[in-house]
Amino acid sequence: MDERKLYLGIPISGQVKTRLTQTVARWGDLPVYWERPENLFVPVLFLGFVTDENAVWMAEAASEVCSKIEPFDITFLSITTAPEDGPAKSLRLVGEESEPLLTLRNALERELSGKTVDGKRFRPYVTLAKVKRQEFSALKQEKHAIFPQPVSVSEPVSSIILYESIGAGAKRQYLTMDEFPLG
Repeated sequence: MDERKLYLGIPISGQVKTRLTQTVARWGDLPVYWERPENLFVPVLFLGFVTDENAVWMAEAASEVCSKIEPFDITFLSITTAPEDGPAKSLRLVGEESEPLLTLRNALERELSGKTVDGKRFRPYVTLAKVKRQEFSALKQEKHAIFPQPVSVSEPVSSIILYESIGAGAKRQYLTMDEFPLG
C-alpha cells in the first residue's frame, strides 16, 4: 500500500518570499542548503506517512476544522538558527506565539489524532535553509553572531494547505494536495 508523507501548513505569500530572498541574499557565503522559494511554508501539523484512503478522511476533517476558525495574521520577528540549544541544524524565520494559530493547531491535532493537546505552546516558523553542520560549526564566532537577525514581517492567514513531501535533500518538493479556507 502506497503512503504519502503529508503536512498541514500555511502558505507564504509571494510578497514575503521576495522579501526573504532579498534578506538572505547577503548571506550567500554561508555553508547552508537554501530552500527553494516554492518550498517555504509554516508547518502546522505533520500527519505522517498516510495511505490515500486515510488522506481523504484527514482532508475532510481538516476542512471542517478550518471552516470554524476565522482568518488571522502571524508576525515573524527574527531569522535564527535552530535548535536554540545545541549545534545549528537549520536557519529559520521565527514568529511570535499566536493564540489563533495555537487554537487551529490544537483543533487539527485533536480532530486528526484524538489527542488532547491543551496547554502546549506553538511558535510559527519557516525553514529557510539546512545547515552544512561541520562547515557551519567551523565558522568564526563573529559569523555566528549575526543570528538572531531581527525582521518584521506580517503574514495574513486565510487558508491551510495539505502538502505532500516528495523527494529528498535538494530535490525535495512540497506539493499542494488541497487547500482549506478559514472561516
